[in-house]
Amino acid sequence: EKYVAWMVLGMAQYRSGEWAAARTSLLKAIEIKSGADGYASCYLAMASWQLGEKETARKQYDDAFKKLKRYGIKGENLHGFFDEAAELLGIANKQPAEE
Repeated sequence: EKYVAWMVLGMAQYRSGEWAAARTSLLKAIEIKSGADGYASCYLAMASWQLGEKETARKQYDDAFKKLKRYGIKGENLHGFFDEAAELLGIANKQPAEE
């Protein structure tokens, strides 16, 4: 599936420090899927933060949190991604800003 390919590419780019490329790939994945899921939003938040887009990153994190809460957090990997994003963004309680 094209979504998965763009997601994996974006994740790999993020891990290699290519944050602008990661953001582009993740946005393409979101476009293909017609909306972000928790994984895409979480990685997108981290890439945005690394690019200095702190407010955007926080909104993307909040979006990821809400989606994961709505659909359930499944799997240890997702917990790890979410914890990593919260730590990077300096979010102690791992809750969305408005909650």
